[in-house]
Amino acid sequence: VIYPTPPQNKIGPAKEKCKQLIEKYGVSVIAIGNGTASHESEVFVADLLREIPQKVSYMVVSEAGASVYSASKLAAEEFPQYDVSLRSAVSIARRLQDPLAELVKIDPKAIGVGQYQHDMPKARLDETLSGVVESCVNTVGVDLNTASFSLLSHVAGVRPTVAKNIVAWREENGPFSSRGQLQKVHQLGKKVYEQCAGFLRVPESDELLDRTAVHPESYQVAKEFLRLCGCSEEDLKNGRIPEMLAQLDPGRMEQLAGQLDVGLPTLRDIADELKKPGRDPRDELPAPLLRTDILSLEDLRRHGASRHGPQCHRLWRFCRYWRPPGRPCAYLPDLRSVYPPPVRGGKGRRYCHGLGFGGGTREKADLPDHEKASGHIKKGVNR
Repeated sequence: VIYPTPPQNKIGPAKEKCKQLIEKYGVSVIAIGNGTASHESEVFVADLLREIPQKVSYMVVSEAGASVYSASKLAAEEFPQYDVSLRSAVSIARRLQDPLAELVKIDPKAIGVGQYQHDMPKARLDETLSGVVESCVNTVGVDLNTASFSLLSHVAGVRPTVAKNIVAWREENGPFSSRGQLQKVHQLGKKVYEQCAGFLRVPESDELLDRTAVHPESYQVAKEFLRLCGCSEEDLKNGRIPEMLAQLDPGRMEQLAGQLDVGLPTLRDIADELKKPGRDPRDELPAPLLRTDILSLEDLRRHGASRHGPQCHRLWRFCRYWRPPGRPCAYLPDLRSVYPPPVRGGKGRRYCHGLGFGGGTREKADLPDHEKASGHIKKGVNR
């Protein structure tokens, strides 16, 4: 444990310890929680990175629900040797590695889904949130050889008991080499296999289709489709399928669907999967913003996006900060049509809209030059 922040301010020893750990474990990325002393920790890490020869970056990660996980029974089973603070640290780091795999361990209500969640009918809220989590897990797919019990239990058709049996079989017999081996797992019968097989991936399998979302029942159709298109499994392995399928006449798909005796939507889904075998659908999303230095107001560009791409984290309709009467407020133009003009408070206080930058959707920032110079919002972009 290091103490680089107030009140201890043991910056020197903290830096030495961090340098030793970076050298020892070959650290390339540092995850910083966005909770208490987040900005102070970010400043410390940014200073540290300037002093070391290694190429290391950092990212601020949401701590939402980390404390709930650290005190849970699951966390105690995973890390019985750690106290709750260290379990929270592990959870924050894992969120940077694979957010979905880590967040499924937490009750969705603990992540913070809105200030009025407690006014909702509990059963309906639980059902809806669980449905969203299952939809995310099954859309992305699960690596059968690395998935935890928590992640497996959200796969369609897989009950918690079966998920534990999958993990137990893997620990006893080693990694799965094919989807077919799932049928050897205790209590995973034919019906469960039919439901879950398409959502479980085996990247190490010799059968290339085991790496895709194509269901085993459709393997024969997929292979015949490749043959009729003049493609081979070697083309699938070398990533040449997208180029070859792009040459297909639009009417040819309907003809092939009739020839293969499958529905056109099913054939299109199979074709989409063959274009990107083993690819995670999340790869199409914007990459995380890894940084080596803190942001300042100078990183905001007038009439354009920030150089470092700050992201809209949360919008407060009435965010209080003191302004002398008559001073203009800093606005993001796109928000003027969404919210009414600011409301004047008593005793010279002015209530105006605020934009917090952190994790979320990228927004263009239009910050008037006089606001930068005024110093009124000098903490506006501190991470």
